[in-house]
Amino acid sequence: MQKTYLLLTLTLFISICKAQVPNNGFENWAALEPTDWYTSIGNGYDSTIYQSADAHGGASSVHGIVNINSNGQIGGPQLSSGTIPNSFLGFPVTQNFDSCRYYFKFNPVGGDQLQVLIGMYEDATQSYLFQDLKLYTAAYTSWTEEAIKMTYAPGTSTNFFIDFSIVDSQGGFDSLHVGSEFYIDDVVIYNTTAGIKNNIAAQNKFEVFPNPSNDFTNIRFHTSQMQKFDVDVFSLMGNKIKGTTLHSYSGINNFVIATNDLINGYYFVQLKNESGEISRIKIAVQH
Repeated sequence: MQKTYLLLTLTLFISICKAQVPNNGFENWAALEPTDWYTSIGNGYDSTIYQSADAHGGASSVHGIVNINSNGQIGGPQLSSGTIPNSFLGFPVTQNFDSCRYYFKFNPVGGDQLQVLIGMYEDATQSYLFQDLKLYTAAYTSWTEEAIKMTYAPGTSTNFFIDFSIVDSQGGFDSLHVGSEFYIDDVVIYNTTAGIKNNIAAQNKFEVFPNPSNDFTNIRFHTSQMQKFDVDVFSLMGNKIKGTTLHSYSGINNFVIATNDLINGYYFVQLKNESGEISRIKIAVQH
């Protein structure tokens, strides 16, 4: 009886989590695209996304491949949460889930990479409470599980965003190689514990302002003890641009990062403490 109850509870829990990601197993398709998802087909690359019977679970998965479209252009596959082109809002959620899991296969050609962008967004502040970027360069010929722990800035997420795409060796789309391909299946967000462990941002009230910035941006955070922090700036492709180490004092700390040497665009500011806890906030630079 106890085992039956436990199994029922786990099944219900997993079902609730899957409900936050519509068509998470890519079983439902319409007009050559998985329903509830936006793909590169909407951008005019009509030979880049397919329904595949090679699935991790269920009957189908998403097969994305760099291909030549009907106009003779080389284009890469894109699979994004939601149905609005270029939208980073994704799927509605009701809480700060602490984990994201997906299964994938990847076959690169000529140094192409599989790029996965993940974010949890809050409508009220119009900002991301969590963001992460994964780049895969090696071949994964069998189904591989990726489980990502998500830690948050203060707030409550209202949207979950995830984007799968293939980029070239420089992180762009200009030098893609025909034949690079991925398979994606079973995208789930869930909680591994009853509550989410406070992360560095929540404990230390990590803020970045102004955002967008011109010549500089401020980092403000509160900590209850003296400790060392690594502060780094990354491109959206995950390349470290610059960084420094600072020693905090008990109380409110302020630190200035010069952005006058950065070109216009988006970046991640990462704060890492002595315990290895990491928090990232996305900033915009606009001169």
